[in-house]
Amino acid sequence: MAKYALTLKLPEIILDGTNSLVKNIVQETNSQEITDYPVHLPIKYGFIIEDQDQEKIQKFLNAFNDNMSEISIQISGLRHNEKIFHLKVEKNNLLKQLQTTLQNSLKKEFNLTTDQFNHTELKEDYEFHLSLAKSDIDQSKIDLIKPILKQKEEQHEFNFTFTTSKITAIVKQENKFVYLR
Repeated sequence: MAKYALTLKLPEIILDGTNSLVKNIVQETNSQEITDYPVHLPIKYGFIIEDQDQEKIQKFLNAFNDNMSEISIQISGLRHNEKIFHLKVEKNNLLKQLQTTLQNSLKKEFNLTTDQFNHTELKEDYEFHLSLAKSDIDQSKIDLIKPILKQKEEQHEFNFTFTTSKITAIVKQENKFVYLR
């Protein structure tokens, strides 16, 4: 069995910038453990399917992406809770509709049930976020990282918009998530 998450495909400039930020934090705080999954914007988290269905997931995403319209995503600063390695995505009805459509399509294609998905995502007020890095690290590291991110937020370095029209997947391999190739 393999654990998957489906994510919006980030433009190269956004991916480069966020990866650079994470590398910077790792160097400044000696926090190697925060890189256990790649920078991503989750649209559908944590469902599990058979290992041999990896190619089927790729085909499913290709077909889904062929029918997907462009969505504009607004990032507006830090996500304000203890999950300090997330950037806040402004409320966006198109994202919620996309998530619902994607979930229904996955259920049909892979014979999944609602209880095989993360229940938080089913809520109407689910907050989308751009995940920069793993967030459950030692509190002493968190105390070092928070001021760095807060300063960048105050300098409006996290206010940006981009458009996307593709979904990609990350899959758990050993103890970390990687992009499905």
